[in-house]
Amino acid sequence: MKKYNLFFALGAVTLIGFVLRMYNLDGPCLNDDETFTMRMAASNISYIMTVAWTVEPNPPLYYLIAHYIGAVTLCAVRFPAAIFGTLAIVATYFVGEEYRGEWLGILSSGTMAISYNMIYFSQFGRAYTLAMLSLAIAATAFLKLCRTDKTIWYMLFVIFCAISMWSHAYTTVPIGLMCIFLLYHNARKISGWIVLLAFWCFPYALYLNINRPPGEWGGSIIDVVIALPFDLLWIPGIVLLPIIIWTLIKNAGAVVTKPRVYLTAVGLITALSVVVVSLLTPVFPRYAIPVAPLLLVSGLIPVADYIHGLEAREQQVSVAAVWFFVVFACSYTPLIAWYNGCV
Repeated sequence: MKKYNLFFALGAVTLIGFVLRMYNLDGPCLNDDETFTMRMAASNISYIMTVAWTVEPNPPLYYLIAHYIGAVTLCAVRFPAAIFGTLAIVATYFVGEEYRGEWLGILSSGTMAISYNMIYFSQFGRAYTLAMLSLAIAATAFLKLCRTDKTIWYMLFVIFCAISMWSHAYTTVPIGLMCIFLLYHNARKISGWIVLLAFWCFPYALYLNINRPPGEWGGSIIDVVIALPFDLLWIPGIVLLPIIIWTLIKNAGAVVTKPRVYLTAVGLITALSVVVVSLLTPVFPRYAIPVAPLLLVSGLIPVADYIHGLEAREQQVSVAAVWFFVVFACSYTPLIAWYNGCV
């Protein structure tokens, strides 16, 4: 794909995603979680940190950001989530490009831009899109580290892993798995950086929502299993998750040697671990949202390979357009309900 075509395509999907995230940002009613975010944003720093270290299982970074921008209105409390959700579109492109190339990047970022659940969480005044954005950047740095030894990628990996873990405690799972792979392959180089990461994040590594009151989720393990693909990837997840599982089964022998296969496993293990943890403590399926870019990229590999194999540019664009139409068609009805109602 020519550079100007690539720039135009990425710019277009990002702009579309931005418009969809900003449209009617203050329309749907605040839910209880967003009301709590607003109360935290209106509090002082000392109170935010005290609550975050005692009774609140989520790290305080989003609350601090909301506090400093004065997020005391419905629109303001959602505004950071919308911006982070838009930036996550671009970050997802770079994950896809590192995985397989430009077409996978465009397909993944475009799907991220128009998918209902990605828009929903980008208009949800919580830290999910911040954790997703920072984890996508960390994943890109992870892939870079596996083929180069530049200090900049170690720095970016540590910085954005720390941001992600200070955004949502459940990101400990994918970050921990990525650190294990890097230690296994290059312990001498990465160990010092991981010590630095642990210094900033260790308290929350031990704080995986185990202190939530029983019954807060209120669902059974069956509820979690059913809700998981919809929360992560919406209706396309019903197709993409089996593709991811099949891909890992086919490449099981390469999980510990090929970074891309391993990162696919990281995304899937994080998603499935929600089901396992739900046996021990009440959790929400959306806790796995930060790995949505990894799952999107992994599941869309067959589509990207098919498009790349087409000789005519018109055919490539047509197939991509059909995929985007299907995703948006699946998202249209719930988007209308979300934009115009209280949920």
